[in-house]
Amino acid sequence: MFNKNFIFGLIVLLFYESATGQGYSCYSIPDSLKINATSVLRFEENILTVKSISSATYKVHRVVTVLNKKGENSGQLVLQYDKFIIPSDIKIVVFDASGKILKKVKDSEIQDYSIEESSLFSDNRVKHYKPFVNVYPYSVEISYELEFKGYIGLPGWIPANQYNLSVEQSTYILNIRTEAEIKIKELNFHSEKSTSEKDGIKTIQWQLNGFNAIDEEPLSPSLEELTPRVIVASNKFFYDGYSGSLESWRTYNDWIQSLNEGRDNLPELTIQKIHTLTDTIKDLRQKANILYEYLQTRMRYVSIQLGIGGFQPFTAETVDKVGYGDCKALSNYYLAMLKAVGITAYYALVIYNPGRPIFYHDFPANIYFNHVIVCITFGNDTVWAECTNKYFPLGYLSSGVAGHPALIVTPEGGKLVTTPKSPAESNLFTRKCEIKLINDGKGEIKMETTFSGLRLAEGLGKYVKSPEDQLKNLYEDISLIDFNIISHKYYYQKNESPFIKLKAVINCNRLTTISGQRMFVPLKPLSDEIYIPEKVEARKTPFIIDFSYYDIDSIVMLVPQNYDIESIPSNSNIKSEFGTYDLSVNSSDAAITIVSKMKLNTGVFVSSEYDRYRSFLSDIDKDENQKIILKKITATK
Repeated sequence: MFNKNFIFGLIVLLFYESATGQGYSCYSIPDSLKINATSVLRFEENILTVKSISSATYKVHRVVTVLNKKGENSGQLVLQYDKFIIPSDIKIVVFDASGKILKKVKDSEIQDYSIEESSLFSDNRVKHYKPFVNVYPYSVEISYELEFKGYIGLPGWIPANQYNLSVEQSTYILNIRTEAEIKIKELNFHSEKSTSEKDGIKTIQWQLNGFNAIDEEPLSPSLEELTPRVIVASNKFFYDGYSGSLESWRTYNDWIQSLNEGRDNLPELTIQKIHTLTDTIKDLRQKANILYEYLQTRMRYVSIQLGIGGFQPFTAETVDKVGYGDCKALSNYYLAMLKAVGITAYYALVIYNPGRPIFYHDFPANIYFNHVIVCITFGNDTVWAECTNKYFPLGYLSSGVAGHPALIVTPEGGKLVTTPKSPAESNLFTRKCEIKLINDGKGEIKMETTFSGLRLAEGLGKYVKSPEDQLKNLYEDISLIDFNIISHKYYYQKNESPFIKLKAVINCNRLTTISGQRMFVPLKPLSDEIYIPEKVEARKTPFIIDFSYYDIDSIVMLVPQNYDIESIPSNSNIKSEFGTYDLSVNSSDAAITIVSKMKLNTGVFVSSEYDRYRSFLSDIDKDENQKIILKKITATK
């Protein structure tokens, strides 16, 4: 039996270990948690207390061990806040591998800056601290509290929030007062859970122990689809003087509708102006296009992130006066112009994400939509308008928006839809080349490339630059050695099957290789290298091809007069569920004609198909990198 002095001494020792970090010696991490890990979440406790529809607190305490340089991000403090989320009691302590204190961070050492550098108006800020430690491993203990003075969204729980991060222990505690209406969605759930209730407060606790790091693999889904996660939302909320509800998409629609109410009034002079522009036009789509171009020429995009201003647009009158706005304000302004000429259109919330966005139809929450566009209806026809881009044609949506969930906001309760996405055959890149081969290995190239469909944005990115930058980028884009661009010019057909076209003339001093009597000519001198994702042994995650496209290359290669064609590649045809590739090579006495067509399909594929996908791309790459062999004609005696 232990005596009291021994027990007291043990308590003091345990307290001292906790207080000094000795309990988080890096040497005590189980070997299993180091597999694929660049950092380990040693301990974490997150406590969210929802007091009412307008008040909540969130306490965080965590210890992370950074195993190597690649894990540095997980040891940083990155704390976003604004006037409705107030941070306090921030403490940061850095420990060496044995748990000895290296540094207690002072408040003055924590950076504090605006998170929206591109915003004209923003109260979103971030507190940031990065430990400057160059000896690994080391540990960082971070704690802080957030007070929510009104909210629309609430912090959930995603303990393994980075690839290659293991979790030794993480706890999420949710305290809910009875007047708060909280809903919960659990995903990839492998943790312990308990529920209790006392004095009108319901407490739910989740705990995750011994979670091995997920290794990031090429073309993986987002980490949120793979790791344990709890999403929390309130059916009712109060934010910056406005009450709202997330009980359903209809109630969320109604809240957005109420924020926009009465904000689509234009000055009388502007109404007269747009009538002057459109009254003689009978076709409604043509009218909408005239007003769209009027918007593009008069207005510029700025980001607005001020309280309810992150959700409510500037009034149309304000935008008309100042000449700028964010996606909400410019969309609202365009809607006001359309309304003035009798065209039916709607405000639409959408997800902007270059990859595949996560969306749960059965869980309305303020975690999805981050952009606003306009949906115009002409009878049974629907046209979408991106109001923040000065160059897009009416009806064009970039790959960041196309094919993504959207909420069309209507007086009837709204409608969840998916924005249109063009098939691979429409996302077209075509290149036509006439290549004149010269005896000494040089070549003259006349090139014409065209971008259309979702590839239009790619072409626009080149077209909108200054002539000097156009030329600079063209030099960077062309995969030749020792060449000069003699001339280049871009053309933009904005309406009626829009496309960007580039014409260029290029002289290349090292187009072919000459060895003895033979000239070795690249089959496709201007083609970019096929991207083949790296090999993964025993791949675990599915892989995603999230952008479909179609490339067509047509080349006419003029053979020098004193050379014969000795060898040309064979025709090729490759088909799979990932796409198709066709190569046709034909020759005459004076010319070789090469046509290649490559189509890539979108899809989500199981991990076991990954090697087949790599083989599909490798086979195409081999075909693309073949050589044509010409042989010098020897004069007969």
